[in-house]
Amino acid sequence: MNPTHEQIVARAQEIWLEQACPEGRDEAIWLEAEHQLRTAQSAHPSLLERVKIETAAESAVEYLISPGVSQQAAIEEAVELQRPPATAPQMQFNKSQKQKR
Repeated sequence: MNPTHEQIVARAQEIWLEQACPEGRDEAIWLEAEHQLRTAQSAHPSLLERVKIETAAESAVEYLISPGVSQQAAIEEAVELQRPPATAPQMQFNKSQKQKR
């Protein structure tokens, strides 16, 4: 996920202050702030990615899924294993239909 404009502004201001408020370096400081934030975010998986990793690991353990299976495949296999087996539709007869036979 990309950093928001507000996050970049805040980090750029921190860098600007750390560098004793230099003049004429606005663009360079902005780019540095953007780079730092993107690098930090890529080093830490997002919440969605962490949940996916944990779900895949739990699925592999709980449903005895091979460790060589990809995360997405492990989750999909666990979902399939949780579904109840398909059954044929049952015909419903009322008493008058049974008597006619």
